[in-house]
Amino acid sequence: MRLAVAGRVGEQSNFQCPFGTIPMAMRTVPMCNASLLMTTTLSGHKIGFVGLGNMGRAMARHLHDAGAEVVVWNRSNPPAEAAVAIGMKRAATLPELAREIGAGVICLNLTTTDVVEKIVFGEGGLIEGLNAGAMIIDFGTTGVP
Repeated sequence: MRLAVAGRVGEQSNFQCPFGTIPMAMRTVPMCNASLLMTTTLSGHKIGFVGLGNMGRAMARHLHDAGAEVVVWNRSNPPAEAAVAIGMKRAATLPELAREIGAGVICLNLTTTDVVEKIVFGEGGLIEGLNAGAMIIDFGTTGVP
């Protein structure tokens, strides 16, 4: 993505990004935020989200706010209950989440590679309900051997 700013710090200027020209006030840090200019929603998309910690909670909320039907699973209750309170659906088990999503997208935001392997391939893991057409996206700083 190519970004350009016209003007100097302290001057009124415009910020040019792929989504259009954004007027900038004095001393504003340039940032192109696609969500501010988004004209389409994620309505009709069903997305699974596993791991509602500091990052996962916000990411799932943004997907929900953009119109996606978000189905969540978390190992502890309070984050999942908070997600339900704002309109997300909660899966009781990982295989249930995988079956609910079908050939859609399942997002993982987990702490370690061992946890990712257990959540995906372990007993009671996503693999037990996973559709062959599903896509899993791991947002963590983990690796799978």
